Amino acid sequence: MSKGALKNIKIYGGLQPTPEDKRDIRFGALYALPELVELPPAFRLPVMGIKDQKDSDLCAAFAGTLASEIQEDTVFSPEYQFAKTKQIIGEYEEWGADLRSMLKSLVKYGSLPLEKVPPELRYNGKNRNAIANWANWSPLYDMIAAKFKKGSYLKVSGEYDLFDNIRATIYANRKEERLVITGAVWKHDWTTSRDGIVEDKPLRSGQGFGHAFCISGWEYFRGSPHLVAVLSNGESVGRDGYYFLPRGLVNRELVWGAYTIRDINPEAAKMLVKYGFSARFEWLANFVMAIKTIFNFNVR
Repeated sequence: MSKGALKNIKIYGGLQPTPEDKRDIRFGALYALPELVELPPAFRLPVMGIKDQKDSDLCAAFAGTLASEIQEDTVFSPEYQFAKTKQIIGEYEEWGADLRSMLKSLVKYGSLPLEKVPPELRYNGKNRNAIANWANWSPLYDMIAAKFKKGSYLKVSGEYDLFDNIRATIYANRKEERLVITGAVWKHDWTTSRDGIVEDKPLRSGQGFGHAFCISGWEYFRGSPHLVAVLSNGESVGRDGYYFLPRGLVNRELVWGAYTIRDINPEAAKMLVKYGFSARFEWLANFVMAIKTIFNFNVR
């Protein structure tokens, strides 16, 4: 692709800042991360195709459905996910959404298979508000989506820097095939990176926009690992829709949170973290909660 063509590329985002919330359950508090020496030189989870959000602000919903698809082997509707995210936020006209609200939609409502969505509720460039307004989605869709509810969303954490915590989390989740969902103020200069390899260097322009995306693994370039960012802007950007982010940039720019999804009861997870137990004792937490429920019922 020529330099002129690269300059004309435009991609869209829609991510809003994720407010800090100390109630977020941390992945590293429940699951052991591998030692860095255990990580292979390169590793990547598969995804179900590169999506294209076109000129919409649905990037957080696209990232969430992409992460859900790899677990369920089903293609989901970003439009439905966006509507449910907006329902959690409580409005639908404001541009974009934050990561935590989208993650809550995965847990509370689940995801809707794309094949169930009628044409009028698929984004066409003119129906953004109609899609975002949850009142336009039949309660029957919620019943279908409930089959695909997630257990908990967990914040990436551990003893390493953010770059290696993300790598270690992905590798720890490799059998369950869990992507990491994150985002950043995507700089315009990154968009035109040759072969999608983003360099950590001074920018011609610091301008950008909030953009959510997934991390599926890492690759080595020029002697160092780069995280593989899966965008939702079609295959004409980056390297067939992928970008490769270096350590310094990740640690500095991914400040709006990085999360993964696990099928663990959130209340059980909170109890385990509170008392310093790992996720392998989920059965014990569930047992304690069941006894507590029975006891409270008998008291009444």
